[in-house]
Amino acid sequence: MLKRIAFFSVPSYPKVNLALDILGKDESGYHKIQTVFHKLNLPMDEVVVQECDEDLIEVRSDNPKLPTDETNTVYKAAMLLKKQTGIKKGAKIFIRKKIPLMSGLGGGSSNAVAALKALAKFWPVDEQILRGIANQIGMDCQFFFTGGTALGEHFGEKITPILHNVPLSIKFEIIPTEVEISSKWAYEQISIIDCAINAEKTEWLIRAMRRGDDVEFLKNLHNDLEQFVFEKHPELAEMKKKIESEKPGKVMLCGSGGALVRIYSS
Repeated sequence: MLKRIAFFSVPSYPKVNLALDILGKDESGYHKIQTVFHKLNLPMDEVVVQECDEDLIEVRSDNPKLPTDETNTVYKAAMLLKKQTGIKKGAKIFIRKKIPLMSGLGGGSSNAVAALKALAKFWPVDEQILRGIANQIGMDCQFFFTGGTALGEHFGEKITPILHNVPLSIKFEIIPTEVEISSKWAYEQISIIDCAINAEKTEWLIRAMRRGDDVEFLKNLHNDLEQFVFEKHPELAEMKKKIESEKPGKVMLCGSGGALVRIYSS
């Protein structure tokens, strides 16, 4: 009798930061932030997991630029899950990539959470355990358990869903660039005294969502990291300026970059 090979596939979505305020730096070295996360449906990755009897974790991808060794977030998440639960089985994991690498769209964190959700279909694990493991991968991981639109506080891991979503007329266009930026590098560029000057806009943004006011929504979009990343990568600032001169809406850095997003009202 042939042994049944079990697969499970989980979509892995990107996020954008509609507001990102850098509020300070903790003794641990992490930056305290206030941000509004928003899940996008595209571009979407897919994480496919096959359980295996061998006590190993194997990660592969259709993107040759994606590391699949112990530095990969999916590999880290799976190994942490095995260690914490004592599970002796393994898994072969395939990541079908559409989200650009090092783009600020949260692809690595999203992939890790998708892998944890898939593995939980094979291995009975409480979601709180998954969430605890995810916190060890990235501070934005918690958002990918909830999706939608949410306020992220502390280091970004304290999530409060925003029940009133973005105005229905608002559209998003992801603009890939040739610039790849690591979050670690981006946060190292920060001058705290030049941050949080737009923090009040975050509340105004949320109020605009409650009212469905697309004009105020667009007016209050902001990202504290832009000034520091654009200083090091002026080509991104030029691209933003050019697009805004040709098309309606506002162009922002996606998270820590290097992708851009055009947000506009249709």
